[in-house]
Amino acid sequence: MFRMVDQGCLTLERRKWMHYFDDVKAIIFITAINEYDQVVHDYLEETKLHKSLELCRILLSNPYFQKCVIFLFLNKTDLFAEKIMKSHLNQYFPEYTGPQRDVQSGWEFILHKFRELCHPERNLRCHALHV
Repeated sequence: MFRMVDQGCLTLERRKWMHYFDDVKAIIFITAINEYDQVVHDYLEETKLHKSLELCRILLSNPYFQKCVIFLFLNKTDLFAEKIMKSHLNQYFPEYTGPQRDVQSGWEFILHKFRELCHPERNLRCHALHV
């Protein structure tokens, strides 16, 4: 049996629903990488991608999900490819030292940011989407 839950933007409700997931086998985590320069309306200093990284970190460190397989889908890579030509990644991630306007380097950097959150032995499967 599959049960799908869309957590979406319910950041204030996370504590209320976490205990429902004590028997989870896999997590599908989807994030739009073209949102690296879009600020969150409540947090003007952070972009949507920063918030997504933070949520992923919380999930990966949660005891309920320690044995889960994590499927990471980096979505909207086609829009990312267009956007990176005019909006430089290092303006929002100063630690990015790769070339500007380089889609592959930018994608690999963002993927690395998510992989950094994960223990090396953790089962993290990454995929790119153009949806």
